[in-house]
Amino acid sequence: MPTTSFSSPPTDVGCPIPPNTPHAISVALPTWQDAVDYEEGRERVVNRMLSGYPRFFISKQIQQLMSIYEQKFAKPSESCFLFPSRKTAECCRDYLRRYYESSNPTCLRLAEITIVTPDQSKSLIQGNITLHVVLFPKEALSVAKSFWQHTGDGISSRLAERSLNLLQTQFNEQNTKNFNKVSTRRVSFCKRYSNGQISNGLNLTYEPKETLSKDIASIDNSIFVEQNFYVEERYGRNLPLSFAEKAKIELRRRIANSLKIENLSRSTESFILTEQVIKNVTEDDVFLFPTGMSSIFHAHQFLLTAFPPRKSICFGFTYVDTLKILQNGDSNVMGGGLILNPQRRYYEELKKVINNEYEDLLWGEDAIFLERNSRTFRERIMKINENTEEICKLLKNSPKVKNVYYPKYVTPDIYLQYKTVKGGFGGLFSITLYSDLAAQQFFDSLVIAKGPSLGTNFTLACPYTILAHYQELDWASRYGVEPGLIRVSVGLEDKNVLLKMFQQSLDAITE
Repeated sequence: MPTTSFSSPPTDVGCPIPPNTPHAISVALPTWQDAVDYEEGRERVVNRMLSGYPRFFISKQIQQLMSIYEQKFAKPSESCFLFPSRKTAECCRDYLRRYYESSNPTCLRLAEITIVTPDQSKSLIQGNITLHVVLFPKEALSVAKSFWQHTGDGISSRLAERSLNLLQTQFNEQNTKNFNKVSTRRVSFCKRYSNGQISNGLNLTYEPKETLSKDIASIDNSIFVEQNFYVEERYGRNLPLSFAEKAKIELRRRIANSLKIENLSRSTESFILTEQVIKNVTEDDVFLFPTGMSSIFHAHQFLLTAFPPRKSICFGFTYVDTLKILQNGDSNVMGGGLILNPQRRYYEELKKVINNEYEDLLWGEDAIFLERNSRTFRERIMKINENTEEICKLLKNSPKVKNVYYPKYVTPDIYLQYKTVKGGFGGLFSITLYSDLAAQQFFDSLVIAKGPSLGTNFTLACPYTILAHYQELDWASRYGVEPGLIRVSVGLEDKNVLLKMFQQSLDAITE
């Protein structure tokens, strides 16, 4: 079973969590003030960020690829975002049309790019890559970012990295002059994407700007990428990259099998434990997505398609991020999942809609890492449950702690109705203290990783309300979410080490 990914938590603002991880999905914000300055856009924090949570931080690989295509296609007044399919690109354009006020309907444009593998025999990953570019006025950037954040359908950092690697290979095999003559298919572009909006003689045969070839030449990660995948495969940690589709099948099957429930049959003398799979759930009822937010967004879209508009009530936060959270403990890849229950009333209607509407947007290399990271889920969650329960007991008994939000202490009667015999209370909890100063002192003195995300193999904390609701603190407070709330996701560290760390942080509170 894996342990934590590093021996000591990163302390430099903006460095990746886990450290030295090219596709890390968290970032170090070691102090309370770091989180506040991040939310306020202070240069001392944002200019030092090498990674971040993908919904809110566009990775360096994606930024570099977007820069290349902005130079190739965009006007000086335009920016672009990249998506993995035509459908997601069109959805982004529709969102911009709805929420970006502009008197010029032709200002939103789409392009399709296919990056051809020059020599597949020399690459560990075979096949061409097709990307979809959404071009929009720079003034609409905040609206486009909103779509990126709330749908989770943008390209992944590994897809961007592979695209850059292929471009580098192309550049190495052709001279700059020949590369700069590459153009897009004008007629195909207009027919497929204009919908009557841009069929106005717009010339889509762009000559790349002079800096384009320089940017391609600056891509220096191709050898590293190939070597990295070779090591992962050679030493048995990852499936071969050619097994990406098989990895997805295994992921779906693993998720379906994880829905096993432990049924208690009461006899006259004792409880008899039996285990069975929830009736008829198979991998065909499991659908993979590139992020948890993507699975949430598409679940909503499926419901809108299946049923007429109606009122909805949400009890808490409907979370369907089954892959990144806990199943993927290494914090180096995103993923989401949606599961249909065959025993429920609307199964047939929803299954029909999903079969018609679902797109597999999960990039193959991400699936490879998700498959590897989820192999030890059952063993990991048992230790995480044990660690978390002990830490929460310590905090619950401390007079310095105001509240511990943990299923064992919050509505336990409801939780116990569904808790399995071997199950625990999860690895996530939140606490509040009696003042903002106490919260800052406790948080700053924690000797653990501190940044966004959760469900990692290592213990990770963040000032949740600051990061999630900084622009609406008063609103959050009205619903009982205090500004000083601290969220902790417990990992696989030694239990006694963790207890000592948390006790030291309690001791650091001076009031």
